[in-house]
Amino acid sequence: MATRILFLTAISFCLIALNISNLSAQSATDALRYSETTFGGTARSMAVAGAFGAIGADFSTAANNPSGIGLYRRNELSFTPSIFTNANEVQYVNSTQNQSGTRFNFTSMGYVFSRQPQNNLDWQNVNIAIGFNRLANYNSNRTMYGPEAPTSMTQFFAQQGKGSYYGDLGIAAGLVTATNNQPLAPQGGLYQLERMENSGGHDELNLAVGANYRNNLLIGASLNIPLINYKNQLLFTEDDKYNKFGNFSHFNLLDEIHASGTGINAKFGATFIPTNYLRIGVAAHTPTYISFEDVYSTSLTTHLDNSNDTYGDDDYGIYTYALVTPWRVTGSLGSILGKNGFVNADIEFVNYGSTRYNFNSSDANEIEYENFINSQIETAYGSAVNIKVGGELALNMLRLRAGYALYGSPFKNLNKQGRQNITGGIGLRGKNIYADLALVHSFYERYYQPYNLENITVPTAVINTTNNNAVLTVGFTF
Repeated sequence: MATRILFLTAISFCLIALNISNLSAQSATDALRYSETTFGGTARSMAVAGAFGAIGADFSTAANNPSGIGLYRRNELSFTPSIFTNANEVQYVNSTQNQSGTRFNFTSMGYVFSRQPQNNLDWQNVNIAIGFNRLANYNSNRTMYGPEAPTSMTQFFAQQGKGSYYGDLGIAAGLVTATNNQPLAPQGGLYQLERMENSGGHDELNLAVGANYRNNLLIGASLNIPLINYKNQLLFTEDDKYNKFGNFSHFNLLDEIHASGTGINAKFGATFIPTNYLRIGVAAHTPTYISFEDVYSTSLTTHLDNSNDTYGDDDYGIYTYALVTPWRVTGSLGSILGKNGFVNADIEFVNYGSTRYNFNSSDANEIEYENFINSQIETAYGSAVNIKVGGELALNMLRLRAGYALYGSPFKNLNKQGRQNITGGIGLRGKNIYADLALVHSFYERYYQPYNLENITVPTAVINTTNNNAVLTVGFTF
């Protein structure tokens, strides 16, 4: 049996030639990925689920409520490596697949310079902090398997139509007939397999200033530079494993993208200390302006029976654009339990629907797509409330910590619970050195469709994700 192999790679330059442009690389899903953050930083703060908004004196506050930097009395240098494990369970077309992976990361590194102003009894300390905190981890692998899927991606190619990017791609690859625009698998029934590998993270460089006024008021501000690195490789396969279509064997669709982003934002905070036991914190984070460069490619390899012709093309694409993420506002309430520890609760408000793309282009097609995708973001996403609670118990040199965080769902029309985090940890405090260990267990559920069809229901995959993060901080005070 002869085999026909058609190989077609298409990227931005090809898209521009088709007047579709490389805008298909940007989506509402990408906007949400880069807008969502979680608690990161030192092991001490992560052990209490990031609930540090009114407590202060921890480097992680530079990324949350920078007024907490004002509570430092001594200089400090800290390092925080971690081991991150991701596991995904995917339920799709009566099949369940499990996959996991482990990565080593640095979640925080910081230096705090503490200064006591001379000849000024009102200002106890004016401190400067510099370093970085990790706000999101993109490392994730998953496999999705559908033994006899009721639909086919060849239907998607056909519905896009001749003259569209994916429509012409399907015709050129032999998956759609050029004469009457019919897919090779109009009724589904194919073996489907999708493998996705993600890597990278969202780190933020922090330069913060915090001041302590009469031990009654802390104020602070930080200038921050987010650094985003995201790599994705997605392989989607459909195979006529059951010989239902005589002229069709299988095809592989491979999408690869490497997105690099650099941004800027500012954060402001204040902490009120009305009594020795009570602290009230507020913080506001401005929208982050992020400039991205995407390098990506799409390749489609199709195997058909009854021919041995080979066609090929190979290229790559680069596209630059900007994304503006939402405002964030946080309120905090904490209590200092003398020398026995603390408890704290944070509540954060964020509207993911206000995220916006800016393609910085005068091209009519790009302006049209920019408006379209921004409208999609506003329709799909809404406001979310994130709640973090945690506490620390001090027993001489030993510290015991625990916390819980619930991140509200960003989706406007899905009444589903968001990400949950259960945390705990221990610490040892010496005169000039300390060590903290934290364990973070997080879990959430998401939905996914490999493609969309008009007037035809596509199976939805249910993805249950579990992440575990072991974090160690070693710090020195002087």
